[in-house]
Amino acid sequence: MKQFAEFIRKNYQTIILITVVVGLLLGLWTAAPGKVVQRYSQALTFLMILFISLTITPRQFALVVRQPLAVVAGLVLNFVYMPLLCWALARLLVSDPQLITGIILVGVVPCAGMAAVWTALLKGDVPLGMAINGLTIPYDCEMVIAKEGVEKLPTLDFDEADVERIAEKIAKEALGS
Repeated sequence: MKQFAEFIRKNYQTIILITVVVGLLLGLWTAAPGKVVQRYSQALTFLMILFISLTITPRQFALVVRQPLAVVAGLVLNFVYMPLLCWALARLLVSDPQLITGIILVGVVPCAGMAAVWTALLKGDVPLGMAINGLTIPYDCEMVIAKEGVEKLPTLDFDEADVERIAEKIAKEALGS
């Protein structure tokens, strides 16, 4: 397992770029692979996040604890700066109120699981990015529960199907799909 993790660590950017190119070429030829892969998108997203996790050594992740200002800055950028930037750009560039709302909502949504992959591809601080991403997951869960179960919260009258549906949405949000 250690050799596999080292291989992934050394070749992650190349593996992702080759996968994207193969996917694009297959997509130009036929849509069939996309329809097959779509069924497994959550599992594939999980694998991509798992593989990026293998590129981080425990020592690198421990260094994140020594950078509290970087973590706070990442959270402020995620929850304050991005929504304000999207609001300002939407007000400047778009006249349709529904589109403005959509753009602002995109800025409000916390970073997804795939943010770690993009951080790695851009040679950023992956451990820091994963820490910030991990800190946004409770917010994701809270938003899903509020959206799905707000009418049932006063009575806590969730049945098994409600809990399964909410858990599935939380998992999808955490995986970024």
